Parts: sequence; structure tokens; C-alpha cells
Amino acid sequence: MKNGDVIMIDLGTSSVHILTPKKTQIKIGKKTIEFFQLIYKSAMSFKRSFNTKVFVTPNEKLLIYDKSRFGSGNITKWDLKTSLFEAHFFLSNVFEVHDVKLNYNESLLLVYTTKYTEKKDKKEKNVIVYLANNGMKLVTYKYLETTIIDVFDIIASEFGERLLIISHDDKSTNYNLLDPYIYAEPIAADKLFEISSFDFKRQWIVTSDRIIGFIDEKLSIKKLIPEDSKHWIEYLRKELKDYNSIIIPSGGKKVGIMIKNIINDSNTLTSNKFDNLTNRNLVEWTLTCDSRKTFLKAKSPDNSGERDIIWKNKQFLMQCECLDNDDLIMITRLDNDIINVFIWTFKETIKLIYYYSYEGKNKQEVFNENTFTDRFLPPPHFTIRSFRHIFEDQEANKFFEELLKTYVKEEFYLIIYGNDLMKKMVDNNETKLMERLYKRIFEINFKEKDPNIQLFSIISQSITKLSRENSMFVTDFMSEISFFITSDQILEQGTSENHLHHTGFYNRLSTSFFTFKYKFFAPLEIYMQKLSKIYFLKIIRDFYKKHFVNYKHFVILTFPLTKFVNYPREYNFWKELLIPEPSCFAESTDSEFYKTWNGEALLKFKWNTFGRKYYFLTWAIYTVFLCSFVIVTTLSNSISWNYKQFFLIITIIIGSCHLFHEFRQFIYSPLNYLSSIWNYIDLGAIISTIVISIQWLNYGTVSSGAITFSVLLLELKFIVFFRAIPFFGIYIAMIMNTVDKVLSFLIIFGLIIFVFAHSLHLLLRSMFEPFQDQDTNIFEQFGSAILASYYIMITGDSTPLSSWISREDIITMLFMIVFSFLVTIYLMNLFIGILSNLVGDTEDNQVAYMKLKKEIIEEIELFCLLPHQRRKYNWFPDTFNYIVHVNELIRKIESDEQKLSKKLYISPSLLDMIKRESNNEIQENDKINKLQKEMEEIKRILNEIRNNKIENKTEN
Repeated sequence: MKNGDVIMIDLGTSSVHILTPKKTQIKIGKKTIEFFQLIYKSAMSFKRSFNTKVFVTPNEKLLIYDKSRFGSGNITKWDLKTSLFEAHFFLSNVFEVHDVKLNYNESLLLVYTTKYTEKKDKKEKNVIVYLANNGMKLVTYKYLETTIIDVFDIIASEFGERLLIISHDDKSTNYNLLDPYIYAEPIAADKLFEISSFDFKRQWIVTSDRIIGFIDEKLSIKKLIPEDSKHWIEYLRKELKDYNSIIIPSGGKKVGIMIKNIINDSNTLTSNKFDNLTNRNLVEWTLTCDSRKTFLKAKSPDNSGERDIIWKNKQFLMQCECLDNDDLIMITRLDNDIINVFIWTFKETIKLIYYYSYEGKNKQEVFNENTFTDRFLPPPHFTIRSFRHIFEDQEANKFFEELLKTYVKEEFYLIIYGNDLMKKMVDNNETKLMERLYKRIFEINFKEKDPNIQLFSIISQSITKLSRENSMFVTDFMSEISFFITSDQILEQGTSENHLHHTGFYNRLSTSFFTFKYKFFAPLEIYMQKLSKIYFLKIIRDFYKKHFVNYKHFVILTFPLTKFVNYPREYNFWKELLIPEPSCFAESTDSEFYKTWNGEALLKFKWNTFGRKYYFLTWAIYTVFLCSFVIVTTLSNSISWNYKQFFLIITIIIGSCHLFHEFRQFIYSPLNYLSSIWNYIDLGAIISTIVISIQWLNYGTVSSGAITFSVLLLELKFIVFFRAIPFFGIYIAMIMNTVDKVLSFLIIFGLIIFVFAHSLHLLLRSMFEPFQDQDTNIFEQFGSAILASYYIMITGDSTPLSSWISREDIITMLFMIVFSFLVTIYLMNLFIGILSNLVGDTEDNQVAYMKLKKEIIEEIELFCLLPHQRRKYNWFPDTFNYIVHVNELIRKIESDEQKLSKKLYISPSLLDMIKRESNNEIQENDKINKLQKEMEEIKRILNEIRNNKIENKTEN
């Protein structure tokens, strides 16, 4: 490592050991010998998958490649200093990783792989480039199977990065430079090397822009690039004829310095012509400008172009300079208040590729130079209004469309700025632009040969706002990505796993109790592995699988909403403990998502991974709380006061914890909390139990009525805990969903009863009539009048009014007729009809159960898990795979195509598999029908033989 530490990887025990050197002196006779002793510093453990490979970088980053038997492979990056997860890099299951490395400044990750194509006997070599900080895939370069890649690395990280790949086959050795950000044809780089001196029979290393290897049996270090960026890019352009785009690492910082200097300097440049204004390596820029118009001209060795720029208001050209990659930066000021930054590029035509506007009167205090990073500029302004403030309307539309087309069409800009582009579109409700962006992401992942699943994070991270602003867009999006598959190969083996069960491997780096585990459990794990290979046990296991396990054909689908379940990496512990910052999953409220398999598979994954553990633990704690109180109330006459005190104190302690849990939910989202009727039951049960327990401890007695209602609420809450079990959950969800939907109707119903009860109270309170052989007028008191009205409404029994009706009181009779028709007949039957419709909607009830399960898991995530647990990669991966049974898949596709007006997109490989499976099913049915016919024919022949025998016996 750069700090001198030594990292040791032990795949046998799945552990990482860090040792640090310590200078030590020992005396041997009169001599003092100095040497470095390796001192044990720390250790960590990880999990091993079906295929695990581990790589370490000089800056103490651990890269773990995992591939499960079924499911996609993935690479995870961890910081060995903190043991924290940093990034995930997605690979489909058709890749086999050979080597992984980070570039010098650790901004890019390079992965050397072999890809198995649809024809399994054919392979291809790949070098894939990712952004190291967020796992976004930038570009893939493909080579033939016969090609051997000797060297792959990033050179000139500080000047203008290029991917260097040295490869050879039976015929020749190739030295290529490639663009690591945007796919481009390779550039021959033979001039960089002394070809005759290289010996590729031995391994070469490229590091710090130097190549280290053997020349004539001697170790040699060769410098590859010039000292500074100007000479390096000039060399690329003029010597190697590399005209591909170049990302300047210091470009963003340079723009920030230019803006800061302009803020501090009030000088302006107007109405001047600058011949050959800027000329770096390839493009010669010339411009003529005044306050309302600028004429821009560009010339390269084989092409030239020009463009007029018409300003809407008076603009002052403050600075104009050519960047090292031949792009032109133009900075203008509008009325000494607004600073605009334009970057132009020239290939076939002059094109605007960046626009940024800085506003503010007191700019020197407001401007933050750190906004402009070393590598990428801050997000440009994507609103048409910004352009119309600067250009004439026609020009504004043209420039905005030009910029938008570049950022949507070119995958590199989509990767860097896609999230900001989508957020701007959602904020401005630009439906057409959102559809345009989505179609491009859809095209890359479903129709191109090199899909990039991480691009779906552009939509998933804005999906909460999208569902509020444009629910139809989200519905269409969810349905179109329902059957997303990332590999070219379709797995059709048999599996005993349940439908929609997650598959794949999600690693974690752990330091907890590692020494104990290493000393005691490692030998046990080795012993269990040996035990599993015993022949007798193997026979039993194989027999069980053959005769008792039902294997089904399946395919592996991928959950495409990357980063949908992830929580922000940076957080404040105490703030997160009280008011946690939600993930997109926790914020989402769209029920359409849970009609898809993606939504259902996500809930199953979360439930099986961590949800059920915490749920049943919470249920167990609540059961102790309930039983402690119920024991005291039920056996109060049978147990001593000391036992009562013990159980009541336990009730108060656990109840206070539950009350704090409810309080956290309330402060997280007061409106949502107060809008749910079930939260009032929770509060009533917990608060009443705590109050009664405190009163009982203080006074030794408590009202039986208070105990009754408290126990009722406690036991109702206990019943609601069954909602997570599918056998009960769908009916509890049906009840809860029905109550939520008819709550407004019940309120109106109650108000009508209140009105009639009040009217009957006013009408009959002064009359005296024997009631049920007692001298009581049930309508004399308003409370009893309400109960009587409710009784008549529920039962249809008019006995409470029968005495007054017999008097032939016309007003009372009319009142009774109106009440019977409106409340007892019309409203009650209407209420029954509404309930019947709600209960009869099977699909709606299933969605209600899914939403209920989502609410349970959301509550566990936000209020049961600690902040660091919400960042555990194996619990909250960027994406995951899940198993789909083929017969279920065919039924689902047929069902969805009938329900949805929009045609589903199914990948060609998946469609071929479905057709094959359907044909196989038809063939199997044909075989069964044929066998049935043959059996019937055999039965007929046997019957004839039997009848003939009987006839022969009769004749004899």
C-alpha cells in the first residue's frame, strides 16, 4: 500500500488481514541490526460466493467480484480504512472476470472479462470502463476470443485520459489508445513504444504513466507521455492522429477560476474581431462580436464551419479561450448582473455542448468555486426559459433543442447529467421531454447489444415526484420494464426455489467478532464441508431431491430500478435516528408498482433478507407487553402485590418504548400518521395501558371499565400483527383497505343517525309512554336517543318507536317512514353494495396486501434499523435478480397483454424461450392425448376379449 501497510487475502477463511511495518532494532554482539517487523493491525471477513475473486488497490480499496450459480455477477468496492461500502459495478451472468484495476487517481474502474455469447462455444474478450464513485458503466471494448490482452490501464490521468490496451494474437501485437468515456475506434499507438525491445512473454505493468517490464532480460521502466498536458494532447492530435474527444481533468476547475476572475474584474470586451483568437492543437477558432451579435468560425485540418449567435439583450464578452481539448469556452455578462458560460465544440459543425448561468448581485460572496470540480462541470441549465432570457425566441428554441439532443442521445452526457436533466423535467412537468429521455434509456437497455442497467437510476431516483406529477408515465414505465433480462443466455434448468424468490450474491465486509469467528468457526466450516461430501449422506440428499422436491423450469429476471432502495451515503447519526432521510422506496406511494412482478419480488427480497426478523422480534416484544398487562388484569385476585408490581413495571417500560416508536413515526410525517385510523388504535392501546399501569401502581386500584377498553385495544392490535402472514394478511388488508375507503361514507352515515336521533329526541322527549313495561322514555335523554336510532338502523326493529306509532301520531308515523326508507333500507343496502364491490375486487385486495406489506417493511427500515444498517449493501443492493417459473411467466404475459392497452416489450431471447416452452408444452399435451387414446384402445380390446371369453363359457 502507499502508506506502507501490507494486505493479505486468505480465500480459505474469506478474510482480509492488514499488517503495518514497524522499525525494530536488535543487537547481535556489538552490531545493531535494523529491520522492519510486520505488526498485526486489523482483520475483516467477507463472504464467498460460487465464484469469488478479490483485488486490492494501493490506496487501500478492496474490490470483490462475486458470481452466484444463478444470477448476475457484480463487483463491489470497499474502503479498508473504514470497512464501508462505496460502489457497486453490475455485470450480467455471462461475464467471467479476469482482472480488475483502478486508474492512478481512482476515478475509473477497468474490468477485463470474457463474455460467453448466445452460442456457448463462442466467447469474446471485453474491457469495461466504469465511473469508480457511482458504478455507472461508461464504455465496453470488445476483442476476439483468440486475442490475448497483455496490458490495460489508463494513462495521462492528469492531462487527457486514454485507455491503453496492448494485445497480441498469433499474427501480431497491437498497441491501441481508446477513449475511456465515449466509445470510439482504437488509435494505433505504436510510436509510444520501442516495439523491438518488448518481451511479451513476461508480464508488463503500466503505472503512473510508465510501463515496467523486461527488455533483453533486464527490468526496464519506460516513460510513456510528455510532462504536461499541452504537449501530450498535441502529440495525440498531430503524431498519433487521435481526433477523438478528450475529457480534461482540470477543465472544470479552470472554468471556476475564470468566473471568479470576471466577478472581481469589471473590464469588458466588445465589438472586436480576434483573428485566430485561440488555436490549441486541432481547431482554429475565430470570432467577431458586438453587444447584440457574435459571429463564430472554426477550422480544422479537414473541415470548417461558422455560426451566428444573436443575443436578445446587450451582452458583454468577458473572456474567450480554447481549452486543451480544442473546445471553446465563451463567458459573457448581461447588464453586469448575470454571467453566462458557453462551451462550443467542432467536429462536422459548431455545436453548443454546455451552458451555465450564474446570477446574483453580490456575486463575490455567493459564488462557490468548489461547484466546479476537477473533472466534470456542474449540471448545465436545462430550462428553455434560461435560453429565452439570452437569445431571441427562435434562436433559444434552436440552441435548447441542440443541447437537449446532445445530452439525451449521447450516453456519456446521459450518465453524467441524466439525474439533473430528469429532475428539471419533472419540476417543469415536461412530459414530452421525459418520454424522450425514457425512450433513449429504454433503447440502450432493451435494443442495443451493450445494455447499461445503471441508467435506470435516472428515472428511479425521481420516481416519487414523477408518480405525483405524471402517474400515467410511471404506470407505462413500470409495465414496460416488467420482464427485464440482462443476459444473452436464458437459464432453463430446474429449480426448487419459489416463484419470485431472489437469487444472486450480495457481499458484506465485517469486522465484528472476527477473531472469535476466525479461531473457532473456520475449522467447523471446513469440517462441515468435508461432512457434506460423505457418500452415504450424499445418497440421502440426492434421493430426497429426486423424490420430494418439485423442480420447475425457470428464468432469471433483473430488478431494473437501480438505486431505488438505497439511502444517502452521507448522514448525521442523531438526525437519522430521529428523522431518517427516506429512500425512493420509502417515499413511493404508487400502487401500480405492486401490480408488477418487480414490486412483488422487491417486497419478498426485503422481507426474507431482514424484514421478517425485525417484524417477529417486534411482535414478540409486544406480546410480552400484552401478556404482562393481561396477567395483572385477569389474575388480579390470584397473584400477590409484588408480582403485580413486577408485571406493571414491565408494562410501563415496554409501553414507553412503543410510545417512543409511535412518536418517531409522528414527527417523521405528521399528516400521514394522523390520516391513518389504525394509528389511533395503536396510540389508544399503548397510552391507556401505560396510564392505567401507573395509576394502579400509585393507588392500588383502577376502574374496570378503563381496563376493559384498554385490553380490547391491546388485543385488537395483537390481531393486526397477523397481517404480515399471507394466510391471514390478505383478509386483514381487505378489512383495512375497506375501512379506509368507506371511512367518509361512515362519517356521513353517523351524521345522518345523529340528525335523526336529535329530531326524535326533540319530538318525543316530552311524551311519556311505558317502554318495555318500565316507566322510561328512551328518547328523553339525547345519548339514549342516539343508541336507539343506531339500534333501529342496524336491526330494522322499530320496537323503540312502536308505542308512539300506535297513537296514530301522524308526525311520528311520517318520521318513521322517512327514517326506515332512508336509513334502514336505502343507506344500509347502499353500504352493503359498496362493501360487496370492494371485497369482490380480487386484484384490488391483492394490491392492498402488497401495499400493507410495503408499509410494514418501510416502518422497519425507517424506525427499527439503525442508520448504518440502512447502508448495508447485502440488505440494500443497487439491484437484484429473482427467479421466475416459466409456466407462470407465460400466464403473466398473456394476462398483462389483455389488460394493458400498450404492448409489452419482451427481449428476443426471452421470447424465443417462451415459444420453445409453449411448443414443448404442446408436444407434451399431444403425447398425453396420444397415450390416453392408446389406453382407451387397449381397454376396448381387453373388454372385447373379456366378452368373448364370457360368451364362449356360456356356449359351453
